[in-house]
Parts: sequence; structure tokens; C-alpha cells
Amino acid sequence: KQIVALNNTKSCSMNLYQWQEDESLALVNQWDPLHDSFWVDVEIHPNGKMMAVVFRDGSVKTFQRQLDRTWKESPQTPIPFRDKDITQLQFDPLGRHLITGTYGGQTKIWDWASEQLLEVLPGNMPITSLVMSPNGELLLSGNVTGMIHAWEISVTQEKEPEPIVVGTQSAPHPIRRGAHDMVFSPSRRLLFSTGVNPHPNDVIAWKIDNAALTRAYTLVGRETQPGAFAISPDGRYLASGPNVGEGELMLWDLETGESRQLARMLPSSTLVFSPDGKTIAGAGLSGSDSPSRIYLWDVADGGDPIAETPLLPGPAIGTTFTADGTQLISAVATEGHPVQFWDIDPKSRALSLAKEFPSPPHKAMRLALNHAGTHLAVAFAGGGGWIWDLTNPDKTPAEVINEGG
Repeated sequence: KQIVALNNTKSCSMNLYQWQEDESLALVNQWDPLHDSFWVDVEIHPNGKMMAVVFRDGSVKTFQRQLDRTWKESPQTPIPFRDKDITQLQFDPLGRHLITGTYGGQTKIWDWASEQLLEVLPGNMPITSLVMSPNGELLLSGNVTGMIHAWEISVTQEKEPEPIVVGTQSAPHPIRRGAHDMVFSPSRRLLFSTGVNPHPNDVIAWKIDNAALTRAYTLVGRETQPGAFAISPDGRYLASGPNVGEGELMLWDLETGESRQLARMLPSSTLVFSPDGKTIAGAGLSGSDSPSRIYLWDVADGGDPIAETPLLPGPAIGTTFTADGTQLISAVATEGHPVQFWDIDPKSRALSLAKEFPSPPHKAMRLALNHAGTHLAVAFAGGGGWIWDLTNPDKTPAEVINEGG
């Protein structure tokens, strides 16, 4: 029901918006300035009553939700947030425990009710990512070197937790990209990640059994390091694009183990399967201002693309299928270019331009569709974004205002 928007400038400010019945956004709170430092993480307690914001200088500010749905800054900082080198926050799904990552590399587990420190997981490099499994028994932590550790978490166990090394990334900003270089199977029983040195071009499948993470098998055949991953809705096919620059698009049949190379010189891309799992769409993310195209591949036949868009005036920053799979939505990082909807021919799957949404006021940077397929969001390079109600496309999009980045 509420959206928190922070800008990434040195004098950080924060806006809080409330969804209205007409699906517009109303400003509820504004803190300007919020803090004299960049923000790096924000976490809301599962009960929805407490919010914490972490800043680059290691400090944390907390906020309490009021009965009128506004928020007020907490008069006293809870003990777990008084460390001066916090980089990341994560609550367990029930909100009983708080996990904090630090610049020193330690990961700390706190009892939220008593504010007591329960466990300190060792490390010596700054923590840049924390993710908790839905059952609260598996914690993934990543550091600036690209190392990702999986920790089996049980605050009642007597033995010290031991990390399971998941993988390393060698990209210039490893964990930022590495956090996107993993994908779960639909069953949630397998996790796919980039390979471990000295075989970084491989794709590793990890078996998840309760809180244990063990290597199940390795997918080989790539010539470049994998980056983008996508898995078909039925869990049978895994697609992998390049990490940075250009590289091959590979498709694996996870039932037979067979692999195919669908493209050899695809730019670093975002990949997505159609809802029926029969088509893959790939959009370039090269980061340059060069024109680009979005391609469609047939999953069953493989080979060359079966369809492509006309040359777009800039790099395609994202693409997604509509919920019914009859259209493809695209956006490019070129100021003044509209968000476009492409009809997909049910037989040939050829693409034809169906409609365009009004041009965003700033360069588009990200594109996302909600699971129900009813709302489309576009984020802007200058901060903020638009959200369209696809059930009422003539309606003016809701605007998320966030000046500064």
C-alpha cells in the first residue's frame, strides 16, 4: 500500500507515497534532507511497523509507522543499529531475527525482541548483499570480492555455522552483477549460478534440501562468462547470456542435459521466457548509446532468431511479455522514446508495432511488469518513474517523484 523512494545524492532525501483508491500516488511523508550521506540499503520489518535505512557512512536511521499511516523517526536507535560500520540489513521472514552485514566482513544475527546479539559469522571483506530463504533457514551473503557464502542458520544449534562457498564473480562490480546472476527453478529446489574459479564460464546447479546447499551438477559449453539467466515456467529449459560485453546465448534442456547455442555475439542482455515457455526474448544491455534490436528465439527448434524488432534508437534496457503472451513490451535508454507494445503473430511469431505509451520525460533505465500483468513500471535515469495501469491504458500513469537518481 505504500512506496518508499530515496534519492542517491550526498544529502539523501526520502519520500513516502500512499496508493489511493483511484490508483494514484499521494505523498505522505517527506524528509529532505534525510542524512548527509548516500543511502545503501533499506529494510522494512515483516510486520510493516518499522523501517530502517542504512547509509554509506555506516550509520542507520529507523522509523516507526503511526496509526494514521505516516512515519516518524525513532527517538532512540535500537541496539543492533548502533554499530558504525553496517552495510546491509535483512530480517528473517517472521521478523524474529535481524541480520546485519558490516564493512569489516562480519555478519551478525540479532534477536529483534530483546536486541541481543546471538551469533557472529566470520568474514574479512565488506558485505554487499544479504538474502534470506523463505523458511528462514538459509542465508546468502556476498562481499566486494564477489564471493557468495551460504549459511545454514539455526540460532539454537551449538556448533558454529560453517559457510558453503557458492561462487565467485570476476566482473568489475562483482556482487552487484552477481546478485542478478542467480536464478531459482520454479520448484525452488535448484539454484543456478555462475561458475567457480578456475571454471568461471560454467553454470552450476545447486541442490537445496532444507537448509543445505550442495552442488548437484555443472553445465558446460560456454566460451564466455555467463551473466543473464532465465528459466522456463515449467523448469525444463535454462537460458544464459553473457556477463559483460558480447558473448553467446546458450540454452540447456535440463531434462536431457543437451545444450544449444542460439546466438554467438549477443550483447550483455536481459532474457525472458514467454508465459508458455516456447519463446525466448533477448534485449541488449551493452550500456552504450548504440541502436539495438530485440530478438525472439524458438525454444524447441533453436537456431537463428525467428523474429526481431526494427532497429531501435538506443540500447534496449528491458523487455517482457504480457501475461497472456500475445504482446512484447520494450523500452530503450533514449530520452523521448516511447514504451512500445509489439503484437506477436500466433503462428510465425513475427513482431508488429501495436501501440506506444507516451514518451517518458527522462531516459528510461529499467522496465518491470507485475506478476498479474496489470501494471507496468518504468524507472528513469534522473530518478523516479511512471507506473501504468494496463487495465485502463488511457489513464495517466502514476508518477513516483524522486529527484536526484
